[in-house]
Amino acid sequence: MKKIGIVAVLVFLVITLCNSCIGFRTKHLKEKNPTSYVFHAPLTVLRDRIVKDFTKSRSEGINDLISVQEISKMQWIIKDVNNFKNTEKYQRVFEKPENILDLYLTPANNPAVSNSKVYKKFWKSLEYSAEFQLHMTSINEGETKIEVITNNPEVLYFGFNIFKTGHSYVYFKEVEPTTIEEYEILLRIGNLAGEKDMPSLKLPE
Repeated sequence: MKKIGIVAVLVFLVITLCNSCIGFRTKHLKEKNPTSYVFHAPLTVLRDRIVKDFTKSRSEGINDLISVQEISKMQWIIKDVNNFKNTEKYQRVFEKPENILDLYLTPANNPAVSNSKVYKKFWKSLEYSAEFQLHMTSINEGETKIEVITNNPEVLYFGFNIFKTGHSYVYFKEVEPTTIEEYEILLRIGNLAGEKDMPSLKLPE
C-alpha cells in the first residue's frame, strides 16, 4: 500500500509539472496571414466544390503530412444549415440568417489539424486542433468572399497512458488562432477556384 501511495504522489507531481507552463513557447509571426479572400467563382459553384473536395477520404495520418499545407490533405465532416445536429455549437452558427450559406468544418478522423508551427513545448511542436466556419458571401455573380472563423482552438499539451491500462490522461490547452491554418484552408479553396495570385503562406521564422 505504501508503494502505491508513493506512485500516486509521483504521478500527481508529474501531471502537475507537465500541465504547467514550463517549456511552453509561442513563436510569433512578423505578419499575419489573411483569414478571408475574394475568389473568382460563383458562390454556389465554389460551395459545391468545397463540399466535394473537403469530404474526400484521405489516407495520410498527421505524422505523414508535410510541414506546410497539412490541412490540404485532411478529410472533414461538413455541416450546413440543412444537416446540422441540434446542438448548441451548431445552433449558434446556423440560427443566424447571415450564416445560411455557411459551411462548418470538423476534422473527420484525427482531432488534430496540424503540428503547430506556432505553439511548442520545449523543442516539440504541439498538435493543434480546431473547427472552422466558412462564412460565405456573394460579391456578385462571379465573385465570392470566404472568411474563415476559428472555433475551439487548442493544443494537445500533455498526455500519457495511465499504468498501461488503456486509459489515457490527456490535457488540452486553449490557445489563440494563428492565421496559418485559416489561410491554409483558403489556399486549398483557391486551388479549387483556380486562383493564381494568392499571397504565399507566412510562417514564423
